[in-house]
Amino acid sequence: MTLPESDRTTHPAADGPPSGKGKPSVSRLDLRLGGSAGNDRDTRQDLLALRKLLRESGVADAELPVVGAPRPNTRGTEDGVADVVANLAPTLGLVGRVISTLRGWLAGRPQRSIDLTIGDASIKITGLSSRNEDLMVEAFVRRVCGGE
Repeated sequence: MTLPESDRTTHPAADGPPSGKGKPSVSRLDLRLGGSAGNDRDTRQDLLALRKLLRESGVADAELPVVGAPRPNTRGTEDGVADVVANLAPTLGLVGRVISTLRGWLAGRPQRSIDLTIGDASIKITGLSSRNEDLMVEAFVRRVCGGE
């Protein structure tokens, strides 16, 4: 789904200097919403709600990206690559809080899933609490946070 221009924004690049542990101090977060909400209006509302939840979780610059070529010093995305983009510090507390928030949002929406990429690590989450997904989330958080 392509959102109206009024709902899409550009996203600043996440190219912060590396921290002492060899991981970036800021990583890019790409969120892709899967499943069906029924219509484009519901999907748009879901994306706006997810952007708000990410911001409330402490993620910087959570935005609905501009599809196509970005303006200078901003970040765009190819159509279908990401529905929400953001910058975040890859810390255990913040990444854990973001995933917990997303899983909570998904819990009431069994027809939905989220493909989440932070830096070069990716995971698909469903919100359905299962031991297998819990283990995958724990491994994902460790990878993103550099084993903190």
